[in-house]
Amino acid sequence: MWFEEQRFKKHWNDYIINTEKCKDYWIYPEIISLLHNLRRFIFILGPSPNSFYKIKKICNTYGLKMITVDDKFVIYKSDEDTSEFIEIFQSGKDDIKIGILLGYPKCCYKFYHKYFSKGIEVNPITTYKNSKKPFSFYLNNTQKLTSVISHFPCNYNCKKSIELSKKILSIIKELNGNEIYKELIDLLKNKSVFCKGLYFTFKEFNVPYPVNNDIAKCFGINNASKMSINENYIKSILPDGKIKIAKENFLLFDFE
Repeated sequence: MWFEEQRFKKHWNDYIINTEKCKDYWIYPEIISLLHNLRRFIFILGPSPNSFYKIKKICNTYGLKMITVDDKFVIYKSDEDTSEFIEIFQSGKDDIKIGILLGYPKCCYKFYHKYFSKGIEVNPITTYKNSKKPFSFYLNNTQKLTSVISHFPCNYNCKKSIELSKKILSIIKELNGNEIYKELIDLLKNKSVFCKGLYFTFKEFNVPYPVNNDIAKCFGINNASKMSINENYIKSILPDGKIKIAKENFLLFDFE
């Protein structure tokens, strides 16, 4: 390998501890895929100032380069020829070529192109509509902080995307041991509900969870209520003990 394994391992242990473990998993798998030659380039859309500082520190530690292309930060190895990538990326026209350069599975960048070429936004809902349940937790991209893959899979059972996710997770396990690995797997197995442009994450069916202000607004309930979810409906338990059932206007991402 082109970098020193033990230095990498120690750095990531320190990095995860200093960022309270799970909070920055979203960049962790991206960097893993780059350093272990699974990807040639990665890009990050508008990170916060705090995240930007951490990313820059990582790049400096491992000799990675970071440039700004429009509103995105592109990261690559120092010996990588970026001329073709930057030209195509800036034009924003050849999404097929961009998908190839970013190392995405062919079925997935063709899926993206199908909608992008028609001016249709691609997001987890697009993947949802092209999928059959149960969904693979390896492809859970509804939680920004814990997603292992950075592309939109063609469906939530895409074999090529699952293979990529497993490779990244196996490296995480090898470098950081079972504790971090199991914690991330547990987070990926969380289920998500999509309602009115927002994703809400929960762990188990038929367990009453407290609701926050966003959930309360989405479902028109008091924020002192509790909510339980199953495959067919969402049950809100109001402060006065009354029950409110919702069977429509939401999507359930049931990852297994």
